[in-house]
Amino acid sequence: MKNFYSKRSACRLCDESNLELVLHLKPTPIADHYVTIDQQRITQETYPLDLYLCESCGHVQLLDVIDPEILFREYSYVTSVSPGLVRHFQEHANQLIERLSLSPRDLVVEIG
Repeated sequence: MKNFYSKRSACRLCDESNLELVLHLKPTPIADHYVTIDQQRITQETYPLDLYLCESCGHVQLLDVIDPEILFREYSYVTSVSPGLVRHFQEHANQLIERLSLSPRDLVVEIG
């Protein structure tokens, strides 16, 4: 079976290799890859989900990188399907616009 993930050896932010395992989690199937009741009997492929701390910059991260073809093959998350979530994000954006006195010409970049 092909290995569909690789493990980073350096921090995603600062590229240092001073990384410490801070939380070991049980390997887990890909999120949102739903199975039918009949398929629940079939063993699903699992992937590492361990969290590491970069002791150089403080960033907490996953070091295991899943092949995007596997990770997003059945990706079903679309914000617009949840009216409550759309409303939440709009209210949050309005709060930030007010608190930071943003104008229509300002650029805001969301990461994550």
